[in-house]
Amino acid sequence: MAWGDRSLSILCLCVISPAAILAQTGTGRRFPNSLGNTVTFILPSGQPLVTRLVRSETLYIPSGETVSAQLRVDQEVRDRSGTVLIPVGATIEGQFVPVSGGSKYVAQSLTSRGATIRLQAESSTINDVKDPRETGLGSIAVDTAIGAATAAVLAGVIGDRVLSTEKILGGAVAGAILGNVTAPQVTVIEPNLAMTLTIQQELRFVQQ
Repeated sequence: MAWGDRSLSILCLCVISPAAILAQTGTGRRFPNSLGNTVTFILPSGQPLVTRLVRSETLYIPSGETVSAQLRVDQEVRDRSGTVLIPVGATIEGQFVPVSGGSKYVAQSLTSRGATIRLQAESSTINDVKDPRETGLGSIAVDTAIGAATAAVLAGVIGDRVLSTEKILGGAVAGAILGNVTAPQVTVIEPNLAMTLTIQQELRFVQQ
């Protein structure tokens, strides 16, 4: 087996052994592998992680709410020598938390190759929008119909028996506007949305 293949097969995340834990805390102590060599791989703070939601449905996050969600690493992460440290499919646990203008994802842990470590990483702000479930064409059509019906009822109440096109359309437009104004703000996360997290700490991986 080539050395490159061997190194990949025995690479572990930093919670596997006390040696790895010490390496992550930055004590500077290193431990030999089975060949008598010490190999430490480092991912610097600022390293991006490209991820996607681990779900097939769109996630709607109401303004001001915190929602737990699992992400999947969508692009492998390598060190400078080309060694894969975080493979595609590694999972991240964390939460979407409210921030000004929307939400952002804050990671709590990373699981890969059977090991789980604490992970400090976060996304940029994902801006919230009017809930598309209430401002889409279907919802607007309902609001428009309600507005038109209201115009008709009001005309009957006030004794105006002649309903002009302008009055009906005016009520319809008012209904559509009302639907857009009253719809709540939500952060929309599509399953196919690539979300980049930025690691906020140095991560060290020790070969065993």
